[in-house]
Amino acid sequence: MHNSAVNLSGFGQPLSLASTQRAPTVPLERSAAAPSKLTITGMILFVTCVLMFGSGFKAFRPEVGGLLVHPFLFPLAAVAPFLLINRLKAFPARLLTAFLIFYMLYVLSNLAGGLRAASEIVKFTTAGVAIIGTAMLVRSRSDFVAGVIGLGIASGSMGLFGLRTMGSATGVEALDVGNKNAFSLFVLPAILLCGYMFFEAPVNSRTMRMVIKALCVSAILACVLAIFLSGNRSGYLGCVVIGAMLLKEKKLYGMLLVGMMAAGLVYAMMSLQKTDVFQHRWNQTFHEKNESDELRGHIILACIRIGFEYPITGVGANMLPTTIGSFVGGQHAGMQNIESHNVFAHIWGSAGILCFCSLVYVAWVLWFMTPPPNKADVALASEFTRAQRLVRMMVILWIIRGCFTSAILYNPGFSMGLGLAIGYCAMLSAKPKRGANPLAMAPLPGGLAHSY
Repeated sequence: MHNSAVNLSGFGQPLSLASTQRAPTVPLERSAAAPSKLTITGMILFVTCVLMFGSGFKAFRPEVGGLLVHPFLFPLAAVAPFLLINRLKAFPARLLTAFLIFYMLYVLSNLAGGLRAASEIVKFTTAGVAIIGTAMLVRSRSDFVAGVIGLGIASGSMGLFGLRTMGSATGVEALDVGNKNAFSLFVLPAILLCGYMFFEAPVNSRTMRMVIKALCVSAILACVLAIFLSGNRSGYLGCVVIGAMLLKEKKLYGMLLVGMMAAGLVYAMMSLQKTDVFQHRWNQTFHEKNESDELRGHIILACIRIGFEYPITGVGANMLPTTIGSFVGGQHAGMQNIESHNVFAHIWGSAGILCFCSLVYVAWVLWFMTPPPNKADVALASEFTRAQRLVRMMVILWIIRGCFTSAILYNPGFSMGLGLAIGYCAMLSAKPKRGANPLAMAPLPGGLAHSY
C-alpha cells in the first residue's frame, strides 16, 4: 500500500496532502524538474571516487611509460566513449571553453621541454580528464550524493591509514607517493563536500539521512585528525577556511558541525598525547625564524620576475625550477631545482601572463555559473543557488591551498572535488529535453532505480 523505497534526492513529485505530514523530515524543498534517481553512471561515479584512495599508494598505481597511473582513470576510460558522445554537451559550454583555453596555453608553454615536458603534459591532461569526466557522470542529485560519499570513503580511509604512523616523531605520514603536505591536497575537497552533505543530506528517509551524516562526520574527523597530526600548516589553514565557510553558510547549524569536529579533534589529540607536532609547527610559524618561509618569499618574487621577462610563453614548467635558481636572491641565490610552492607563481613564471589570465577567467566562469533556464521554478533556483555557493567555496579552497603548492594542478582530490561540484551545478541548470524518453536516465533495474 505504501512505497517503502527511498529516493536519494528526497524529492520527486510535489508534496501531496498526505505527504505534508512527513514534511519535517525533509530538510529543503527541491524541484521535480531536476532528475533525482540514482543512475548507472552514478554507480560508476561512486566507484571512481572510491578508487581515489589508490592514488596515494604506489601499490595501487600501475606503472605505464614510467608514470604511475591513477586507478580512478580506468573506470573513466571505460565510459569515455559514452561521455564524449552523449554527455559532453551537458558540460557548461562557457566553462569548457575556458578550460580549453587554459589547457592549450599551458601545454604550448611546455612543448619545447622534450621528454620532461611530456610527463608534465600527461599529468595536466589527467587532471582535466578527472574534472570533466567526474562532472559529466553526475546526471542526478543521487549521483552527486553517491560521488560525495565515495570521495568521503576514500579520503577517510586515507586518514585512518595514516593514523597508523602517529607514533612517528615527525608526524603522521599518510601516503607513500608524496610527503605529508600532499595528504591535505587529497582530502581537503572531501572535507568540504562532506560538510556540505552533512547539512543537505537530501534523502527522504530519516534513517538514511542519519547514515549519510554519520559517514560524512566520520570521514571529516579521520581526515582532520590526520592533517593536524601530520604537522602540515597549509592543511591547518585549509581546515580553518572550510570551517569558516561552513559557519558562514549555515550559521548556527554550521556551528554545530564545526564545534563537534573541533571538540573531537582536541579530545583525540589530548587523549593520544599527540600535541607536540602541532605545538612545534605553531611555534615555528609565530615565534621562530623560519628559513623555509623566507625562501618561499624569494621564490615568489623570482617567479614574478621570470613572468615579466618571458611574458608570452614563460619558461615551461620543466625549466622553471632551474630558472628560479638563477633568479632567487639572498643566501639562496644559485640554488637549482627549486619548486615554486605556489600555483599562481608557477603559472605566471612557467606559462606566462596570458595563461595566468586564462586561469583567472576559469575562476570567473566558475564563480558565475549559468543559472537554470526556468526562472519561474523557485525550488530549482534555490537549490541551484546553494550548489553555486558550493562551487564558489571549492574555488576559494583551491585558491587558498594553491598558495602553498603547484601540485594542486594535478591532484586528483581537488580535480574530482571540483568535478562533483561542477556536475551538480550543471545538472541543475541543464535545459529540460522536450519529449525526453523516461528511460534516457538509464536507471538501475528494479527497486534500486528509486532508492539508495
